[in-house]
Amino acid sequence: MTLIKKSPLPSENENIAVLCRKNTPLVSFGLSPSEIDFARIEFEKKDKKLVVIKQLRRLVILAVLDKKDKESPTREA
Repeated sequence: MTLIKKSPLPSENENIAVLCRKNTPLVSFGLSPSEIDFARIEFEKKDKKLVVIKQLRRLVILAVLDKKDKESPTREA
């Protein structure tokens, strides 16, 4: 069973998915300095949008959201 919930402070034992921007401070998600450095380097590679970090007790999935300049073309008027 998969449960998705919004949480201000993630548990150290639960897998988490973080939707963020490139300048989001990742310290608040329980990542070590080396994991934060790894994520920053990976995001700089060919505009990579997804990074998975395997920790001892959980997976941390970081996904960068793009800022849209225009409204969706399929949006009805």
